[in-house]
Amino acid sequence: MNGRVTWKPIAVLGVFAAFLSLHSGAFAAEPARLATTLGPGSVLWLDGTSTMHDFESRSKEVSVELLRVSDVAQPANAAGLMALIRSSGVLEVQVQVPVVSLLSDKEALDKNLRKAMKAEQHANVHFVLKKYSIAPGPVAGDTVAINADGLLTVAGQERPITLVARAYPAAEGVWLEGSEKLLMSEYGIKPPKMFLGTLKVHDPITIHYRLFLIPKGEGMASSPVHN
Repeated sequence: MNGRVTWKPIAVLGVFAAFLSLHSGAFAAEPARLATTLGPGSVLWLDGTSTMHDFESRSKEVSVELLRVSDVAQPANAAGLMALIRSSGVLEVQVQVPVVSLLSDKEALDKNLRKAMKAEQHANVHFVLKKYSIAPGPVAGDTVAINADGLLTVAGQERPITLVARAYPAAEGVWLEGSEKLLMSEYGIKPPKMFLGTLKVHDPITIHYRLFLIPKGEGMASSPVHN
């Protein structure tokens, strides 16, 4: 080639690269709402210990919103929803729980928990799933193990978190279950004290969730469950 550079192929490649750069967004699937509702039995609860006894606070006022890949059809049944989960077709999940809905069998504990969690300023516990992967290894039956990365906001403090969950189908939908240990102090929460300090709640707590996701037709919004 006598040291000469042939510019025409290079120019063509440059134009093609510029085209891809300008139009790459057109090839990316836009998110669409995944229409679901929460079925009976859905619940979120936290438990912990104190200097006197263990405690548990439960909420059934959980709301869940999901986004899916738009070029995949809205699932019509449990099998379709499981297939969407397995294929990483769920793009985002938002879970919200009102702090005042977390109730135990002790009114004084509930009052102190709401105060510690700054419920008047920050009314909700909020989780946003940003990405997830199907965990490798054997599973039992139709159960899928999930590693979910997201952001958890408690008492106005947002922290990254990784949840280990499991999903499995039922007759009408899919159960999503899991639990995660936290330190209240990581979210700026001072563990409650009662009875002039004779009862002290310990810092570590565990959040549990058991949510029944029922797929619905297009245009139907997910809604809180009250059962």
